[in-house]
Amino acid sequence: MRAANASVLIEQTIGRGLRLPYEGKRTGVDKIDKLTVIAHDNFESVIAAAQAPDSILKKMTFIEITEDELSEKTVVVTSKTVLEEKMETEQNDIEQIEAPEQKQKAQNSLDAKRAIIHTFNTLNIMPEVRKVDDLNKEEVKRKVLKQVERNLSKGQQNLFKDEIIKEADDVYEILVNEFKKNIIEIPRMDLVQGEVTAVFHPFDLDVSDFNYDALDQEILRLELTGEYKAETLKALPSGSYGAPVNLIIATLIDYPEIDYDANSELLRKLATQAYEAIKNNLDNASKIKEVVFQFKQAIAEKIYNQMKEHFELSRREYMKPNVLPFVKIEEHNFSALATYGYRDYRELIQPVSMIPKYVFRGFEKACHMEYKFDSKSEQDLAFILENDKTVEKWLCPAPNQFRIYWNNNSKRYEPDFIVETSDCIYMIETKAAGERQSADVQDKKTAAEKYCKYATEYTSTNGGKPWKYLLIPHNEVRRNVGLDYLK
Repeated sequence: MRAANASVLIEQTIGRGLRLPYEGKRTGVDKIDKLTVIAHDNFESVIAAAQAPDSILKKMTFIEITEDELSEKTVVVTSKTVLEEKMETEQNDIEQIEAPEQKQKAQNSLDAKRAIIHTFNTLNIMPEVRKVDDLNKEEVKRKVLKQVERNLSKGQQNLFKDEIIKEADDVYEILVNEFKKNIIEIPRMDLVQGEVTAVFHPFDLDVSDFNYDALDQEILRLELTGEYKAETLKALPSGSYGAPVNLIIATLIDYPEIDYDANSELLRKLATQAYEAIKNNLDNASKIKEVVFQFKQAIAEKIYNQMKEHFELSRREYMKPNVLPFVKIEEHNFSALATYGYRDYRELIQPVSMIPKYVFRGFEKACHMEYKFDSKSEQDLAFILENDKTVEKWLCPAPNQFRIYWNNNSKRYEPDFIVETSDCIYMIETKAAGERQSADVQDKKTAAEKYCKYATEYTSTNGGKPWKYLLIPHNEVRRNVGLDYLK
C-alpha cells in the first residue's frame, strides 16, 4: 500500500518481482513465471522506459574513457579579489623579513588593513554609509576603528591589539582609496517575485456531452518481452466506489491550478451538475456509481476544460526590495587542469570548445585575478573590456554575488559581466543570437532590468551611477569592437 512516487522505489519493487523464486529458473508454468504489474501513472512511465529502444532490456551501452582522461588531474582554484591578492603578496613579503621588530611592525600594519576590510563588509548597517565615498567621513572612520577595536577584543585577544589599532588609524585613508579603486558599488537587495493569484470565476456547467455507459470490468495484460502479446482477464466489481460527487472533486483537484480551499463551492456545484447529467442519461440509473468510478478522469477533464475558460491568473510581479549600500566582491571557486590549466586572456584558444577548461589570467581592470569563461564570446568580451578606454573596472560576478530570482523564485540569475564606466554601471549578458527571444532569456532579462531599475533609484538619491542592462548577441562580440558599439 506504500505510495510509489519515487522511480527508484518503483524499479526496486519491479526488480523484486522479477526474481525467479525456484532456484533461479523458469518453471514452465505460465502463471508462476510471469510478473504482472498493476500500473498507475508512475509505474507506467517506468514500463514505457523499459520498452524504449535504448532500454537496458534491449541492449548494453559502454562508455570508453581514455587513459589521458583518467590521468588528467584537476585542482581547486579560489579566485580572490585584487585587494585580497595584494594582501597575500604583502604577507609573503613579511615572511621574508628577518629583523623581528621590523617584521612584527609590518605584520601589525597588515593585520590592521585586514581588520578594516572585514569591518567594511558589514558597513551596510551604518546609516551614515550610503556609498563608498562615505568611508572618508570622519564619523564613519571613528565608527570603523571602534568596531575594529571591539573585534580584536573578542575571544582570544591579540597580544598586539593596541599596536594594530594605532596602525589602523594610520593606514585608514590609504586603505579606503585602495578599496575604492578595486570595488564596483553593487547595491545589495533581494529581488524576489510576489505571489500569483489564480481565480476561477463561477459558471454553470455545459452538460450536453456527459453521456457514459458502464463498461465490463476487465484487466488488460500486456507482455513487455517476446511478441508483446496481450490478454484480457475478467474481473468482478467490488461494488465499493465511494460517493460519486466526492470522487469527481478528488480527481479535479489533481490539476495543479485547482486549489480546493479556494474553489470548494464551485467544485461541488460543477461536480453535482455533472453527476446529475450522467445519471439522467443512463438507461440504468443504479449504475451511476460504477460509471463515475470508471470515467472519473474523462469527467474531470471535461469539467476542467470548461473551468479554464473562466480562469484568470494574475501576473507575478517583482516586489519592491529594501536596497542597501555596496556589498563585498565575492570570491570565485572553480577547478583547473593541474598541468596546463592556465592561459593569458589574450590568447586565441583552438578549438574553442577548450575555452571552458582553462583559467584565464593577466587582467588589469578586473576585480579578480582569475576567471573561467563558458564560451569564446565571453573571453572576447573580457578582451574588449580590458582594452576599452571608457571602461574603468569590470568583473565576472561569483554565483552568490547577486540575489536576483526568477522562474517563480526557483532560480537565481547570475549575470555574465558587471562593467563600470565614468558615467554608468552595466550588467551584461552575452547570449547566442538565436536564443535571445527564448522564454528563459526574456524572463532573466526582465529580472535584470528590475534590478537595474531599483539600483538606479538608490544610486540616484545617493550620488552614485545609474545601472543599465545589456543583452548582447554572441555574433556581435568581436575583438575589434568597443563597448560603445555593443551598447
